[in-house]
This record gives sequence, structure tokens and C-alpha cells, in this order.
Amino acid sequence: MTEWPTSFLGRLPIVQTDLKGSAHGFIAHALESRGKGRRPFSSTSANGQVLALCGKDEAFLSLMRKTDQIHADGMPMVLYFSRDEEDEVIAEINAARPDILWVGLGVPLEQQFIERNIDRLTGVGVIKTSGGLFDFISGKNARAPAWMQAAGLEWLYRVWLEPRRLAMRYLTTNPQAIGALIRHSA
Repeated sequence: MTEWPTSFLGRLPIVQTDLKGSAHGFIAHALESRGKGRRPFSSTSANGQVLALCGKDEAFLSLMRKTDQIHADGMPMVLYFSRDEEDEVIAEINAARPDILWVGLGVPLEQQFIERNIDRLTGVGVIKTSGGLFDFISGKNARAPAWMQAAGLEWLYRVWLEPRRLAMRYLTTNPQAIGALIRHSA
């Protein structure tokens, strides 16, 4: 059976795999086990509601941890919380003692959260910002075709998918970024 590395998010081991790797794992397990009287492979996903239930209900947490594979389910995996709740969030993170804390609040909220709390996140090994990564991992947002990725045009694909959100951002920031690269690169 295929094994995946995991990261703990909200007390759950969330797999680190892409759709292709996950599909290969399912197929390998099905071919290995079907018709042999073995326990079937089980896979589920976790969103904000699931994380909240796991935080309140130990029986549900135990049930979730019995599954063979848990995938992240989009942006709800990111805790949309207020500054008033930040102390509680920091305490939960420290209690979980994650090796890696993925912060997916978007720019500049990720950086501001880290700056405010880095000295209090004593139970964390590494903090990594992730922007909209969970939207791509979960399949909510599609990646650009491979040829566009290889040509450095994924940004154009994203603008095409989300013109209201991204067009103005790219029109105003890309020229500034190109200028900075020209002026300040060795």
C-alpha cells in the first residue's frame, strides 16, 4: 500500500500528495486487497467544520484518525479567526506541537500573523506561509495546463479564472515587480 507523508492540521494527519499520487495509491490498494477478504482502504477529507468537531468531540476525532487517508478540503482548512481569538488559536497550535505550521491567510495577513505571534509559537518547528495552496491541493482551484506552467504563464491562467479578484492586482503589481527585478538584481 502507498504511504503518504502527513502534516498535522487541527489534530488530524492531512496527507501531502497530489491527485495523481492519491489515485495511484487507491488503485494499488484496490488491486492488492479486493476479493481477498481484507479491510477496504478508506479516504476522507477535512474542512473547517471537521476541524471544529475534532476540537470539541474526542470520539469524532478518534473516528477521523481511524481512516487511512485524510485530504485537506479547501480554504476552510485555514482558520478564519479574529484578533480576539488569537490567544486561543496560539494555545491550540502549541498544544498540537506541529513540526510545520502552514499559514494560509493570504498576503499580508500571513506575514502579520507570524510577526505578531512568532515568539509565542514555542511548540512549532517551522512556520511556512502557503497563500492559496490549500485551494489547489483540495482541487477547488485548478492548476494551469502543464505547458502554461512550463512557460511561466500560470499567472495568466489564474487571471482568466478569477478576473475580478486578480486582474487589477496583476496589472498594478507586475510592472512594479518587473521594475524591482531590473533595478535590484545582480
